[in-house]
Amino acid sequence: NFGPMGNGPDRWHRIQKEHDIEIKPWRDKVGEYILVVLQHVIDTSLIRMIEHYGSYYNWFHNCLSMIRTHTDLPIVIRPHPKHGMYSNFFDAYRVPEAIDQFENVYWSRNQGAENLNGGKYLERDLDNAHAVVGWTSNALTEAACYGVPVYPMSPGSMATPIARLPITEIGKVNKMPDRQQWLNDLAYCQWTYDEIKNGTAWNHIKNVNL
Repeated sequence: NFGPMGNGPDRWHRIQKEHDIEIKPWRDKVGEYILVVLQHVIDTSLIRMIEHYGSYYNWFHNCLSMIRTHTDLPIVIRPHPKHGMYSNFFDAYRVPEAIDQFENVYWSRNQGAENLNGGKYLERDLDNAHAVVGWTSNALTEAACYGVPVYPMSPGSMATPIARLPITEIGKVNKMPDRQQWLNDLAYCQWTYDEIKNGTAWNHIKNVNL
């Protein structure tokens, strides 16, 4: 639950200006590949993933299977910067095994000096992507702002409100929803230290029906 919804655009406009955020138009043509963004294995946002699928490996295998069922586009896997750490948990070490079971699936080649990280390296993966699939990764939000259709597999993803299409539609070029209200509401989830300290954030969220 992300707090009160239906917020006005004032806070978004301020944050957009302060951080020079560009919102690109949605893609209107077929891209070159499907991008799958992975997450740190012990990220607490994966709790529901493990509860539902039993392991990180099972989720990943299911993810690839669903994508491949509905499109022949290549699948590019973008690891988390901490990929490989704690891989003994939840069968995460078996990720390469899942990749080998499907045709035309390969790792992202956009690596920075410190392995795979965000910024321009993520943008390179987004440049020709047809769609992005993930769990709750922040990269899904980045992709939606970049104009790439997103398919989060968790209802807890920040990108879920503007991801209304089932994964069965992933191979098509679809009309995507307007993002303005999503941006407005997302902006009211971002607070500065001073706003938390002086009660501004609390005054906004304290009456929400949880």
